[in-house]
Amino acid sequence: MVAAADPIPVFVTRPEHQAAGLIAAVAARGFQPVGAPCLRLAIEKGPPLTLTDVGGFAVTSANGVLALAARTPERALPLFAVGEATAAAARENGFIHIEVAEGDGAALAKLIGARVAPRSRSILHAAGAETAFDLVAGLARVGVRAESQKLYGMPVVRDLPKAAHDVLDTRRASFVLLMSPRTAQAFGEIVEASRRGDRLGAVTALCMSAAIGAAARAQAFRKVAVSARMTQDSLLDLLEAESARV
Repeated sequence: MVAAADPIPVFVTRPEHQAAGLIAAVAARGFQPVGAPCLRLAIEKGPPLTLTDVGGFAVTSANGVLALAARTPERALPLFAVGEATAAAARENGFIHIEVAEGDGAALAKLIGARVAPRSRSILHAAGAETAFDLVAGLARVGVRAESQKLYGMPVVRDLPKAAHDVLDTRRASFVLLMSPRTAQAFGEIVEASRRGDRLGAVTALCMSAAIGAAARAQAFRKVAVSARMTQDSLLDLLEAESARV
């Protein structure tokens, strides 16, 4: 754990409605969390979903869970989730039968293919406006019928909070936690738009996957490092390891 006397700043890029837990976890490890949300949740408004031929749900993020919960009262159908954070959001929103795939959309398709019989009722993918993996096509390859409905978007915010600007302006060695390729791109673009692009040279990007790392390397970060596993704890372990090298 980092000494409390002079904690190193860590930018937390999760959307504001999701950031509290990670901010607390960063602080618990002795760092200075700095809220820097890059995206905001925009749930699509509309009538309740039609579930006549739906036998289960597929969600790839906690935001997908929130959007799905807003559009249907159904909680008993099986829900297949990517990652424990998504599963936790499903439990918090009352979904009963939850199965978790660790990894990404491809891992989710594999899990559903192992659990759902061919020619069963369709799986509904609660999708965002932008997706990194075509889940419907992935499920088709394993013989599972699926449909995708765009239920939410994650537009990029116009600017970072003043506290984040203040940290960047000090040019102190700092870290940014990145959970998606889009967030990695957005953080760099928002900083550049604020005419602080040269400050990225003091920031080390810590990424939850190789794909996120690839997106981060397109920005002007001091260094890019990737966690051993796609979990929050692994990312925070990487933060501790990298901070010891600063």
